[in-house]
Amino acid sequence: MLARLETAFYWTAHQIGITRLSSARYRRRAAILMYHGVTDRAGNGIGPSKHVPQSLFRRQMAYLASHCHVVPLDQLVSQIERGCISQPHTVAITFDDGYRNTYTQAFPILRAFQLPATVFLITGYVGARRALRGDRLVYALERTERRALSLDDRDLPLQTRRQRRQAYEQVAQRLRRLDEDHRDQLADHVVRQLEHELAQEQAGGDWSFLTWDQIIEMARGGISFGAHTENHVILTQTDPQRAASEVMRSKQAIEARLGQETALFAYPAGHPGDYDEVTKRILEQAGLRGAVLARTGFARATDHPLSLSRVGVSGEESYWHFVASVSGLRQPLSLIKKAVARRLLDMTS
Repeated sequence: MLARLETAFYWTAHQIGITRLSSARYRRRAAILMYHGVTDRAGNGIGPSKHVPQSLFRRQMAYLASHCHVVPLDQLVSQIERGCISQPHTVAITFDDGYRNTYTQAFPILRAFQLPATVFLITGYVGARRALRGDRLVYALERTERRALSLDDRDLPLQTRRQRRQAYEQVAQRLRRLDEDHRDQLADHVVRQLEHELAQEQAGGDWSFLTWDQIIEMARGGISFGAHTENHVILTQTDPQRAASEVMRSKQAIEARLGQETALFAYPAGHPGDYDEVTKRILEQAGLRGAVLARTGFARATDHPLSLSRVGVSGEESYWHFVASVSGLRQPLSLIKKAVARRLLDMTS
């Protein structure tokens, strides 16, 4: 219901010119769009909708081609290093993780509109029959025939889609409180209970990863690639030596395969607490010049190039949500929504 109301609001804002006014206000900032994948399938409604429907993605790219100045991310980083974003309404397109559907679904559309993009690779997953922790949980929760999940001496019901989504959120919250090794142990425990292992059951679907042959073809077609660690390790939650190795091995693997320098990085998770001054120094020592976060916001000319905010794009949101995001209209509104939510929480606590 709320999503439909927001869609109506953003459509109205566009029709009466508010979107255009917002775009003018943000014209000297850059929107670095954060995608994960593009799908030709309907979402499962349990976990985060990481993959944008193909038809919606095509419409989004048409909007960018008509209304924005789309540049490669490395070009934007160079501008920020010089302290000036040179073109108004600048946008850079990025994809995290390196899902195979960036090749099968997104790449043809990007090529049709002649738009550049950067894909951040978890190099240990390229061409491998592996699956990310969160993806394994979503897949197992969607398919399990179990009626309940045991977690911390509690039974979480799984009889409805809403209950399964709630179970996912509770497991995700539990995982965030653990260190890297214990996260894997808990995820393994949950997946064993649910009796569906993504890496063993699915080949070639939305959760599968690019191969090096596909990456090389995309690079020849104008797509750039950046590092996203070797094993999707959150850098602040492991020791600095391992963090440095994860960064460097990912960077070197891409450079060896593509025969060119890689200077871009995306922090795994990328939320507050997932990066700090130590991780910045690790990136600098690895020869990386630009790094992006999952923190919401537009990039400014005064930002540090190793901690750039992005604008997330979800498969659950409408075209008009996207237009509002790119124009900057959602920035102040999201702050208002958070303030209201905090106020309501204070009133009920």
